[in-house]
Amino acid sequence: MNTRCANTEALAEYERKVDREERRANAVSDYALDLVCGELSICKFENFADALAEVIEDESALARIHCAITFGRSESAGIMLRQAIEKILSARAEQMAISHVDSSCEKCFGRGCRKCDPPEPDYDD
Repeated sequence: MNTRCANTEALAEYERKVDREERRANAVSDYALDLVCGELSICKFENFADALAEVIEDESALARIHCAITFGRSESAGIMLRQAIEKILSARAEQMAISHVDSSCEKCFGRGCRKCDPPEPDYDD
């Protein structure tokens, strides 16, 4: 007879929960990175223009950029502008990744597994 004590069971459940959360966080991070490098890349004009419009609406970011330009630090202003745009695009990617992962398979979080990607039937027989 193989029985486990309540503490062992509780520890095993806790470790499963921690492992699941870690796999979910990794899936979100990986998918967000894929989005920032692809669909939400700063190199795409549409993404740049849309994020720039948000930066212009952010008075504190705009004030810092204005101050840098006013004092002749155009390189700093460019860096601040790029960072502000990247921050906006990263936040969007994070939200999209969370939505994607949360609506995906509980086992693989959208990365592909036998549960969500069953093998295709072999019709050659």
